[in-house]
Amino acid sequence: MNQSIFRLYDIRGKYPEEISESVVFAVAVRLGVLFDKNKKIIVGCDGRVSSPALYRAFCAGLDRAEIGYVPIGLATRPMMIFLTHYRRAGGAVLVTASHNPKEYNGLKISDERGRDISGIALYKKLYTWRTSSWERRFTDDAPIVQSDKLPYDAYVSFLIDRVALPRSIKVVVDCSNGATAPIVQRLKNRVHNLSLVLINNSVDGSFPAHGPDPTRVGALKQLSARVRKEHADFGVCFDGDGDRAVFVDNAGVPLRAGHMWRLLVGDSRVHTTVYTVASAYAIAQFAPTISRAALHVHRAAVGQVSIESTMRRVGADIGFEESGHYYFKDFFNADSGIFAMMRVAQAIARLPYDLKRFRLFLPPLLPALDFSMPMLRIRQRNLFFRISHAFGKEIHLIDRTDGMACAVRDGWFLVRISNTQDVVRVYVEGKTAARVRALAQRLARAIKIT
Repeated sequence: MNQSIFRLYDIRGKYPEEISESVVFAVAVRLGVLFDKNKKIIVGCDGRVSSPALYRAFCAGLDRAEIGYVPIGLATRPMMIFLTHYRRAGGAVLVTASHNPKEYNGLKISDERGRDISGIALYKKLYTWRTSSWERRFTDDAPIVQSDKLPYDAYVSFLIDRVALPRSIKVVVDCSNGATAPIVQRLKNRVHNLSLVLINNSVDGSFPAHGPDPTRVGALKQLSARVRKEHADFGVCFDGDGDRAVFVDNAGVPLRAGHMWRLLVGDSRVHTTVYTVASAYAIAQFAPTISRAALHVHRAAVGQVSIESTMRRVGADIGFEESGHYYFKDFFNADSGIFAMMRVAQAIARLPYDLKRFRLFLPPLLPALDFSMPMLRIRQRNLFFRISHAFGKEIHLIDRTDGMACAVRDGWFLVRISNTQDVVRVYVEGKTAARVRALAQRLARAIKIT
């Protein structure tokens, strides 16, 4: 058992060398220490090529451990959270690697309240339970799992009931060949005044269109072109398991998460927001444009575990991350790409102008760039020291809420170690695009030599 696959948010690794049928079978066998055996758990999988085999092996492990479960087959992570509450289940497990490249897979495990269970905490708990089940091997004689398809109807009805559009809205939806496709297809022609145009809506675990991560360079090119062709009100691109959404306006221009927050917070019912350090400048720019005084903002570390716990603690109405996660109090304090799409459609339907004009009315945001660099965990220890050394006295403010955020002349940057891959995430903002590029190049050199 490779301990490195147990990460902060979940279990994740490359298939089959790091995560395999035997690994997920062994985890399933031991889950009796986490879940109430008097309650069934929800089990599903995303559309990756390796997911059906891992799903089958995981269910076989639950059978071996005599843990009751409801197998639902293809599902998104937000759908799993909904079903946990809807069925009053003991928890949920989704076979997925979310936005990671196609060669990855993993397990997202949540408790009876839909809260993520950390992979690191899970390893500690399972490892201390002394048994030989880590060494048990999955045999390929397990029966084919018959999945329950009825939950789709309940989930789609839930989504439809929570949106009201006062005028017609047309949306181009890029499903990224992921697990959102069957859900969005069921929403089509079901919501009054909502017209959906679907692209990349065949589930294909090789992700032939542009990969499962909508934030990567080039991922929105097809969406932007189709929005312009269809004269749509906006476009949205989901990630592989449906918990991220990245938007473009009616001119096909990609929008930052800060823009979408300002749109959503225009609803008078939104009083409290949770954000991360990468959105600090957007909050500072946009908050003064909101007329009401009763608006409260709270910063949290990056990631679902931190955002959701902060949402509950402060009673926030919404939360967001620059990576395209949008959290809602009325969606169990969790993130959902489709739920965000519905709320954005509702907000635009109430505007007296289009989304492009809304964007242009707002104060400009700083030019930004985000990128990742591969780095083995053993080399991450000296990372922040090397960056501090590289910039020296140029740094005049450091925030260690999550990773290392530094203010420098005419810009700032955030460097943090990924909790889902062996990479370093870098986010840079600057007064000009040239300044952003210069900072990014210096950071890349400093990271490369650590």
